[in-house]
Amino acid sequence: MEDNAATNFKTQIDEGPTWWTPEPHSITRLDEGYVDPGELLHIPGLNGEQLLFEDDPTGGYGEERWGALIEDIRINGLKWAILIFKEMDGRVGIHEGNHRLRAAIAAGLTRVPVEIRYFGNSQRTGLIIDPMTGRPPGIVNAKDSST
Repeated sequence: MEDNAATNFKTQIDEGPTWWTPEPHSITRLDEGYVDPGELLHIPGLNGEQLLFEDDPTGGYGEERWGALIEDIRINGLKWAILIFKEMDGRVGIHEGNHRLRAAIAAGLTRVPVEIRYFGNSQRTGLIIDPMTGRPPGIVNAKDSST
């Protein structure tokens, strides 16, 4: 796989007309691509799943199941993207994939697939991953980033 984040990201934007106020559940931007899994570790689980790893390195899976997951990912890669949401109120979290993310790191993967869904035009307050670099930008105005 190329290490060029710009060719690995696909973006779809549906902000609607300027007078439109989207509902909180309306997806107004969708980014799909590949990133270094270490760049995602700072993002919490939407339901606090990352807390499972504070006291247990297997996140509650147990040694045997955790080892099997790591080995499967080492051999087959990730079958499903890490799903990240940015809510209308600005909250960001991993919706699906907290365990897979950490297992991918343990398996030595340097790129993992991500799908980032922005709800209610939340992309206007900043992007989670800059599609040009494949890294967290801090705050990037969507109008200034390449789509």
